[in-house]
Amino acid sequence: KGAHYVASCYLSDDRGATWRRSRTTVDYLKRGAMEPEVLERLDGSLLMHIRTQVGHIAFSESNDGGETWSEAKSWGVTAPEAPSTLRRIPSTGDLLLVWNDSVKPGEGHGGPRTPLSAAVSSDEGRTWSPPIVIEPDPQNTYAYTSLTFHRGRALLTYYRGPASWQRLNSRFRSIPIGRFYGQVEK
Repeated sequence: KGAHYVASCYLSDDRGATWRRSRTTVDYLKRGAMEPEVLERLDGSLLMHIRTQVGHIAFSESNDGGETWSEAKSWGVTAPEAPSTLRRIPSTGDLLLVWNDSVKPGEGHGGPRTPLSAAVSSDEGRTWSPPIVIEPDPQNTYAYTSLTFHRGRALLTYYRGPASWQRLNSRFRSIPIGRFYGQVEK
């Protein structure tokens, strides 16, 4: 109780033989900057997206290989206190964000982790397409997505289960990449 999280990165200049912590850290409101994930942008800058406790995903940027990080701010993506996953789609070069697109103010952790949604950014995470719902059932919770790509498909694994958190199970989904661009599978 009362934990506050601050994010940082560990860097290596010798292929992992030794490591050092970034010179600056990333903090945020309430419980702080939780469960960060870092992606390299096409221009070489780094983008960190962060789980928060304030109803949205936050982000920070680094222009020096992760040595220093900007002050975190809202990404403009609504989310409960839950992890998100960000990957680059190999066939298009766009970014794909998978997260829980819902907040219920006043509920624990900002509400349940449902629905599980995805959106595409064609400008390196500055703006996002309208969300596509992957898992819509409000009676279930979904989180901790793993995401990779193979032969024109997004391969996802995540946990799902009743909102009571009893009997969670793992789910695997294979989704055509075109679905994230509004194309209907034939």
